Amino acid sequence: MGKGRVAVAPHAAILGVVVWLGVLAGHGPAVAASYDFTGHWTGTAQQEGQPANALTADFTSTGPKTFTGTVMVDELCTVNGKAKPHMKVVLRVECNNGSIVKIRGRLDRATQTMQGTFAEFRQRRLRHRGTFVLSRQDGSSSTTRARPCPGPRPAGTRTSSTAPHHPHRRQP
Repeated sequence: MGKGRVAVAPHAAILGVVVWLGVLAGHGPAVAASYDFTGHWTGTAQQEGQPANALTADFTSTGPKTFTGTVMVDELCTVNGKAKPHMKVVLRVECNNGSIVKIRGRLDRATQTMQGTFAEFRQRRLRHRGTFVLSRQDGSSSTTRARPCPGPRPAGTRTSSTAPHHPHRRQP
């Protein structure tokens, strides 16, 4: 008698403490996964109510979650960036004209694209807001991307034809 919930409670408390310590130490589920940002990125930046401007960037990874580089919109600017939990990215862009652009976005690993919003400040005052999209150019990364393997496909997967494959039916 008495071994029901009372015996389970200390184990649940210990498990909760271990999970919390893992998150604090940087090994929990909310930790940003490392990503190699190195390479040439192109895209657009668009201020509210204005046409889109071409945007190019060259990044170099400086750590598992950090990177630096340059961005070219109207002039060449320096960038410091950081990957955050849940595939979020934060960048700080400093230009020679005194403006600072703060960028927040999300990284899509599958398409190697980051997109989000930016805010441009001059003398700590907000000057412009807008959105941006940057895509990594093929062949510019030192990491390899998964590609489909040639050869036979496993049963039950679709082939190039439009008709679905049925394992128990004859194919015409």
